[in-house]
Amino acid sequence: MACAIISSVSTNPKLQTIPQPSFAEVAVPVHVNQTFTYKLSAEQAAIANLGARIVVPFGNKFLTGYIVGLKEEAELDPSLLGKEIKEVKEIVDTFPVCTEEILAITKWVSEYYASPWGEVIKAALPPGISPAIHESYSLTESGRSVLSQGVEDPIESQVLTRINNLNQIQKKQLTDLAGNRLTRLLRELEQRGLIERTQNTSSNFVRTKTSYFVRLNELDSSQAVETKFTEAQQRIIESLKNGPTSLQSLLKNARVGVSTVRTLEKRGFVERYAENVRRDPLGGFQPDHDAGYVLTLAQKTALTQIEEALALRGYSPFLLHGVTGSGKTEIYIRAMQAAVDQGRSAMMLVPEI
Repeated sequence: MACAIISSVSTNPKLQTIPQPSFAEVAVPVHVNQTFTYKLSAEQAAIANLGARIVVPFGNKFLTGYIVGLKEEAELDPSLLGKEIKEVKEIVDTFPVCTEEILAITKWVSEYYASPWGEVIKAALPPGISPAIHESYSLTESGRSVLSQGVEDPIESQVLTRINNLNQIQKKQLTDLAGNRLTRLLRELEQRGLIERTQNTSSNFVRTKTSYFVRLNELDSSQAVETKFTEAQQRIIESLKNGPTSLQSLLKNARVGVSTVRTLEKRGFVERYAENVRRDPLGGFQPDHDAGYVLTLAQKTALTQIEEALALRGYSPFLLHGVTGSGKTEIYIRAMQAAVDQGRSAMMLVPEI
């Protein structure tokens, strides 16, 4: 069957321009089962991508959400037409942190478990990568004028004075002045036009991880010979002769406690120092050898049903019910191995409790 496509091509470059999306559908990590639409500026529309992190106004604050859809005005939900749509504050990523696969699987999880999509996406990403949003306060011209004339309420006076002295201040820097009254007081001052609240995003998403290392100090041979070391101290020195090592590895390999290291440090034989290290969740992991664990009858029954469903290569949910220590994890592992043996992939999600 042949197919002919007839098109009319304009020579006017302006007519050939592909329209950019003017609106972003955003999933925010709050317990609300819906997404929200925000307006993009021309500059933001040029760099907006599905799966990118985005900072948007939500209520009286800003939140970091995720772009799950890009739309033109003609594609908007009719219920939004004629309404004032809030504008995006900032797009964090020029390269999205969520691939199409992550968006697809998180949407499925959201629908299947009736969980907010934004919370599922946040849980699927490494913790700490969303930018922190800092809220700060500063005095307005009216606030400075009122403060110069004198304020009767002593707590209100102290809060306004500290804000004025520091020019811009975060809420936590005022807690010692007003305690539990602070939130209500700041809201009242803002409503009266005496202070102004601003919110800024931090550019440092993930803190640098540091670890302690230990190394031998250079000492003359006579000093080392004259010093009497305990057996534990001697093991530390022998371990460090091959070079610096992390404190945790040293304690494990030399079979000593941290107090022994501190004693050598005080006497000047070793030096302990901090150093930035790469985050590696599997660093030093040693898988256990198969101990030849034999499944119980109940485990075999459950695993057989799962393997039969895997062989059909369809979707089948299972719920394993058992008390702690009953062997559920062993079934998970063997079911995953069965999937891998079929040339498929498997993923285990472990809840943080």
